[in-house]
Amino acid sequence: MLKTFRKMCAASIIAGSLIFMPITHVEVKTCEGVGEYIATDFESRDIAQMRAKERAEIEAKKAAVIQLQNYAKDNNLNLNETELSAIIDNIYEATDVKYERKAYQSGNLTGIIYKATLKLNFDTYGIAIWLNKSYEQRDRLMRYDKTLQTTLVDNYKQIEDLRKQLENTSNAHSRDKIKEKINKLNDEFLANQKYEEAAQLFYSGNNRQTIAMYDEVLKLNPKLAVAYEQRALAYESLEEYQKAIADYKKAVKLGGFSENPAGVYDNLGNIYLKQKDYKNAKIMTNQSKLILITVLHTATAVLYTYIQVIINKHLQI
Repeated sequence: MLKTFRKMCAASIIAGSLIFMPITHVEVKTCEGVGEYIATDFESRDIAQMRAKERAEIEAKKAAVIQLQNYAKDNNLNLNETELSAIIDNIYEATDVKYERKAYQSGNLTGIIYKATLKLNFDTYGIAIWLNKSYEQRDRLMRYDKTLQTTLVDNYKQIEDLRKQLENTSNAHSRDKIKEKINKLNDEFLANQKYEEAAQLFYSGNNRQTIAMYDEVLKLNPKLAVAYEQRALAYESLEEYQKAIADYKKAVKLGGFSENPAGVYDNLGNIYLKQKDYKNAKIMTNQSKLILITVLHTATAVLYTYIQVIINKHLQI
């Protein structure tokens, strides 16, 4: 993966499309991570190992962000932690993954603790790729990264809560219901794993493979709005506009992109403009403006309230 990535970067340099960092500055850095997951007796080994590996990757990514932050600072590049996290998530490669396991027993819960250790490799040329992207592209990648991480944290929290319920109940019917919920959460977790793979493919510009991977994601979790949005972008890049429109509309219907809903309508408007469908282009543009105006009014109201509080405090002095 990293070899292919470096070749692609080198080719881009030759073509003159990447101008921010010379090829001689490329470094491959490595961090290590350890993660554990307590699997119930009905969860598969594959799922348990993937979850343990994910937790190890999370720990390694924290160290990777620090390393990349220092590298950026040494090269006078002003990148915040959110950007660095998005860069790492789109270019890292996990290697030397090893697993250990031991029996686990707590209350009515019998299971196995899976422990994963790994090395996380990343190429500092990811910064150049990032800097070569537009502000809109960077913002989109950061939103997707945040959405994915928030979803993952919520997934783990629900798993932990359900595991505690299993520990404290012996009722067969209740346990079956809990198992169903855990299995559903595991399907969502698998979808998120494939989403990460698809995001890396999209980051590298491989639209066909991106679409194929998002197809798999949506089979596992058909309600993941950001996956429809990302797949729509890939379709749009390939000028397959009808498929892009369908995916954008699905994302709108699901409403899972609340941090930047106006952007989806903008993208739809741009497609309609390319097709010379000015009526629909105007509708989408107006919808985008309406959202932005609403957001602006909300932000203004919050600021006004804050100012009033400060003024009132001073008047009381």
